[in-house]
Amino acid sequence: MRKKKSMAIGILTMAATAALMTACGNGGEKIQQTESTAVSASEEQKTETKGESVSAGTAEESTQAENGVQTEQAKRISPLPSTLSLDGLQDATFAASIQTSGVTMENGTLSVRMIVYDYELFDMTEISQLKEGDTLVCNGEDLLVTSVERGDGGMVTVNGGLEEGGCYLATNGDGVYYESGFDDMKSYYSIGETVLEAAPDFVFVDRSDIEIQSEKTMNAEEFAEFVKTQDDNAFLPTGTQVRTENGKIAEIDKNYTP
Repeated sequence: MRKKKSMAIGILTMAATAALMTACGNGGEKIQQTESTAVSASEEQKTETKGESVSAGTAEESTQAENGVQTEQAKRISPLPSTLSLDGLQDATFAASIQTSGVTMENGTLSVRMIVYDYELFDMTEISQLKEGDTLVCNGEDLLVTSVERGDGGMVTVNGGLEEGGCYLATNGDGVYYESGFDDMKSYYSIGETVLEAAPDFVFVDRSDIEIQSEKTMNAEEFAEFVKTQDDNAFLPTGTQVRTENGKIAEIDKNYTP
């Protein structure tokens, strides 16, 4: 009897153990399934977020392209460094102003006191890329560019031109632009004052009278006498050009100015 009871208890114990193992196995599978589901959901969420970011960026770029938004950074365009100096007038051509009291003739030698002028030049490539939002430095002042119009012959109108507080830029096709005033006058600035002697074969060419078709030429003595009949505004940088050779004045041109 005791042997049968012991066998029954053993059978019940084995059955209970088997049931417990089965329950544990199913629980493990459920835990694994839960973890797998969570990982999949996280990866899907990351993929969706990344897709939304890419879509948002693409949409923003598309909107900027449609609205013509400039993505380039604004530039500050300054004049090119001047190549003209008082120490570099050995062989040069430049604008000058001359006062009548500064022209003297002593011992057959003509001396002319003058103020040497230069004008601002801009790189052609930079001006060809000039756009709204850039800053153009003209006459030492910053000009914020709000409009750029390009016309025939390379003329560039900035901010409506001189009449509206802007400026005009012109070119002779030699790789540079210069600020052009009314009647194509350049914007000159002073380099400094100097005194130069005239070369033995000096010549003065007068083209200032538009009613006279031919030009008038004078030698050094004739020029010294001619200057005495002129006022101090007769030789301004807008109409006076000096050419030097070997440090001496070879020619002075007086051109018509409106």
